Amino acid sequence: MTMINRRRFLEAAGGVAAATLLPVGASRAQGDGKLVFVGWGGSYQDAQRKAHLDPFKAAKGIEVTEIPGGPRLAKLKAQVEANNVEWNIIDLEWSDMLRAGRAGLLEPIDTAVVDTSKIVPEGKNEFGIMNCYYSMVFGRNTKHFPADKPGPEGWKGFWDVANFPGPRCLKDTPKGALEGALIADGVAIADLYPLDIDRAFRKLDELKPHITNWYSGAAQVVQLLSSGEVVLASTSHNRLQAAVADDAPIAIDWTDGRLDSDFWCVPRGAPHKELAMEFIASATQADQQAEMARLTSLGPTNADAMGLLNEEERNGLPSTEERMGGQFWTNNDWWLDNEEKIQNQWEVWKLT
Repeated sequence: MTMINRRRFLEAAGGVAAATLLPVGASRAQGDGKLVFVGWGGSYQDAQRKAHLDPFKAAKGIEVTEIPGGPRLAKLKAQVEANNVEWNIIDLEWSDMLRAGRAGLLEPIDTAVVDTSKIVPEGKNEFGIMNCYYSMVFGRNTKHFPADKPGPEGWKGFWDVANFPGPRCLKDTPKGALEGALIADGVAIADLYPLDIDRAFRKLDELKPHITNWYSGAAQVVQLLSSGEVVLASTSHNRLQAAVADDAPIAIDWTDGRLDSDFWCVPRGAPHKELAMEFIASATQADQQAEMARLTSLGPTNADAMGLLNEEERNGLPSTEERMGGQFWTNNDWWLDNEEKIQNQWEVWKLT
């Protein structure tokens, strides 16, 4: 099974890649009978092409122009405000979908075209349909924590430096860290939101001396864990699974996993809007969702897709019944309302 990498690293290079693959003027979809798809590049977009884009192209007899990676919200805003929209389908992270929807940059999903009856409840929004999801879980170095001995589990284990000593790393963002701190402090997953920000930062104070790296990219986590430079880390499940498949000395712990997602969206004023909605309808069918899960180990959002996967394929997903019971969805609506002030507090806290 081919595993994908998460894709924040593409933000820096995406603009160059897009310019290379898409000359000036080539993205314009007005009247050309094409769809312009804005993805994230890399093996993730390769999987989307195989699972979603190629079947739709074959069924409709059309061309799809792909734009990989790169920042997108500012470009989306500029296109909409200039009434010169060149994109038809855009893959947005959950928080960015909400932000763009609130700003009036997205078309409402046409539920007369897109059947949402089988989509997981969290996956239906006025301005987007969830296309896949992942879980932020724990990786631990198996040389430091051998499999024949009890290891740390969940956020309480991550904080338990007395019984499970060793350097840790966290992503350089308050999202996830604050939830983890509260869980470690005894808050039940069901009671997390709204987050008690002051309590979370007090709990983070305890762990701060043991965080030796605030990482920005998932590839960095695997390197740190594999080398033993850190012994515990929180990162995306599929990145860790890819490392384990490559025989890295890493074990995965799903306890307290934090689920998040990407959404299919249509820019406001997009040409071929009806065709874009048909693409979303196609890409959210159970067979295509199952194929995407096989290629990536990302969770399918159509409830019927799980029945099309065998036991081995299901075992790599964050959405098995057993795993879902111990995980929680990121409340991106809450974060969108509070992110700016918390980010400022986070930056100050790291320096004190």
